[in-house]
Amino acid sequence: MKKLTCDACGSADIYSIYKLARIPAFQNKLFPSATVAQTAPAAAVDLTACHDCGFIFNALFDNSLMDYDGDYQNAQDHSPSFQSYLDDIANLIVADATSKDSIVEIGCGKGYFLETLKARGLNVKGFDPTYEGDSPDIVKSYFNVDTAADVDADIVIMRHTLEHIEAPYAFLQQLKKILRPECRIFIEIPRVEWIVEHKAFWDIFHEHCNYFSEFFFQKVFSGRCDIHRVFSDQYMLVGARIGDLADEIEAGNAPDYSDLFTGEIGKYAQIVHAADRNYIWGAGAKGIAFANILDEAMSKVPALVDINPRKQNCFISLTGHVCVSPADIDWAALQDNDCLWIMNARYKNEILATLPALPCRVIVLGDDQ
Repeated sequence: MKKLTCDACGSADIYSIYKLARIPAFQNKLFPSATVAQTAPAAAVDLTACHDCGFIFNALFDNSLMDYDGDYQNAQDHSPSFQSYLDDIANLIVADATSKDSIVEIGCGKGYFLETLKARGLNVKGFDPTYEGDSPDIVKSYFNVDTAADVDADIVIMRHTLEHIEAPYAFLQQLKKILRPECRIFIEIPRVEWIVEHKAFWDIFHEHCNYFSEFFFQKVFSGRCDIHRVFSDQYMLVGARIGDLADEIEAGNAPDYSDLFTGEIGKYAQIVHAADRNYIWGAGAKGIAFANILDEAMSKVPALVDINPRKQNCFISLTGHVCVSPADIDWAALQDNDCLWIMNARYKNEILATLPALPCRVIVLGDDQ
């Protein structure tokens, strides 16, 4: 059922900015066969913005479809560029922490970042229902009033978690009740400003029910927060005291996001369909969204490419495109009317350094050069 009020402040002064009739419910689940992948849950997106607080959300988000289990694969730790970025995030947190601090990571995934912090001498406990390992420091469940009953945290970290939580402002208010007012919270999320600047429709998924701007976080923390732009400005790390979370969001002066992606999908569709073959490097959320939007019939994209062995020889939601290893492609055999699509400019140099001189066209999404 479509939401008729803002999922943050409750205002009815909202407007639609982008719609997708059919997109995978999950971006980060791959499947053992094309047949199984093509029967995966589908969902819709009606990206909606609030005139009052500037919050952006999917008014058609269906939480009943969301089951984060062990098949959920969003790890990117095989990439040296990604590891370098995680080190940058860890440096920002270490600068604010001591070895005596009790740190909790909500939504710690496979535990890679948690282990990065532990290696720096920090005391970290994680919560995530998709965790696959056996670390005694990670609770395989959601963080809530019941599971957090014995938690006394000095620092709480949420990396790429809040965008998956319906009514995120209400969730933060719950944290404010659970945690001490002086508890520091670090929230890392995609930046709407980057999406708007690059007209990045491939960054809109059903799995992300929320999208955040710097404007919004300054409002919810009453201007008392630090915002660090990270990962080539695609993400932001918001640091604040949970006690500074506003009891209500002040309305007014929100940016206008009308006509966010006007003409962009058609422009890229023309390139995809004019090419003989399109290989998409990155079988993550961006690549899977791109393939579903621009090659639903599987006629122009032979495969997605990914260095994560857990994704290779698996198939993506709905379309059923296969994911392969870079070694499975005869790169020298590509022609000048083929395309390699690199889904994230952050990885451009890393990817191209592993390949021979390419005879095909290379298109890097989000590349400012």
